[in-house]
Amino acid sequence: MKKLLLLTLSLISVYGLKAQDHYSFSQRSANYVEMTSGTEVSPSEWDDFEVGISLPFAFEYFGVEVDTMFIADDGIFFTDLQADYISPHGEDPIARGAGQSPVTYRVDGTGNKRILKVQWPNISFYSIADSFPNDFVNYQVWFYEGTNVIEFHYGSSFITTGALADLYLTPNMMSLDGLKWINIEGNSPNYMPQYNDLNPNYLSANPPVNTIFVFTPGFPNGVDELVKDEQLSLYPVPAGAELNIESSLPMQKIHVYNAAGQKLSTHEVSGNKAEIVTDMLPAGVYFLEIHTTEGVINRKFSK
Repeated sequence: MKKLLLLTLSLISVYGLKAQDHYSFSQRSANYVEMTSGTEVSPSEWDDFEVGISLPFAFEYFGVEVDTMFIADDGIFFTDLQADYISPHGEDPIARGAGQSPVTYRVDGTGNKRILKVQWPNISFYSIADSFPNDFVNYQVWFYEGTNVIEFHYGSSFITTGALADLYLTPNMMSLDGLKWINIEGNSPNYMPQYNDLNPNYLSANPPVNTIFVFTPGFPNGVDELVKDEQLSLYPVPAGAELNIESSLPMQKIHVYNAAGQKLSTHEVSGNKAEIVTDMLPAGVYFLEIHTTEGVINRKFSK
């Protein structure tokens, strides 16, 4: 199974994030609609390929505006260095035969509500094509104009050999606050996101037909963007049995969220210093929504 070898270079930032630098994860179900028309970008019979296209509308990926997309056999990139990567299926895909797996894209919608759709139909995998010639998957990635939402859509599949799927989003590796990525783990229907995990778990089976994974820019649970960029420090890093918070603005209330956007606790505080007990939290990434006398500050911390 293919993995991101450069994940070990990650730095998990505890500094302020803007909402558009983060994605919250959700899932829904809707009928998978195969695209029967569009611009074909793959060769007739392919293993590895990469084709660059100009985006038809303004789009931001991890808060960075991009104007070019590289559609490849195994996912989508926004730089030709393949540093930022969208993988709707982590195994190494190949065509099932000449003309049998045409990778295409098209734009649907009008005005400022268009959707760019990329489709990988009837895909097999390099590692199993000879041994399991009947295995296949179908999937699409959708990009929404205006909202910058990204969706993975999964169609029919037949997988003899198990999961063969690791699904992730990662932004440009050269981002100033370190590498960030999202990996999906779990079983249907209880999928969960992992954020910046050095040792992620992968899916135990291919997503069922009509499954849609939704990645929405912003902090979990509708947490607002940073209102006041004031001095705020968290320690120790990573958090241990407790997390200490010091702010230049008087604090009033602190909410703690997990990476899935679930509120775990609320703490009534006062003054410029606070301590939150974190010994019961499992290792992972969490978010603070800190209400001060002058606005809300959002911070990420790890344990």
